[in-house]
Amino acid sequence: MITHDLDTLVSLSDRVAVLAEQKILFYGSLAEVVAVGHPFVRNFFLGERGLRALTAAPGELYVHAAPATNQSSGG
Repeated sequence: MITHDLDTLVSLSDRVAVLAEQKILFYGSLAEVVAVGHPFVRNFFLGERGLRALTAAPGELYVHAAPATNQSSGG
């Protein structure tokens, strides 16, 4: 299945592939994806919308999810 709907992804997926920049950035379980430090992945899953969906995740996945922050130093 291919989806951008995080609610569907959280409720139905065992494994997740994140595609961006014309390639697969990451493939793994939802817990593994949430732990990835890539800015695109963090913004998608740990931004406001992602965190709302993760609160419905089974277990305590959302407890370990830190909100995305903008750590850009400019330039």
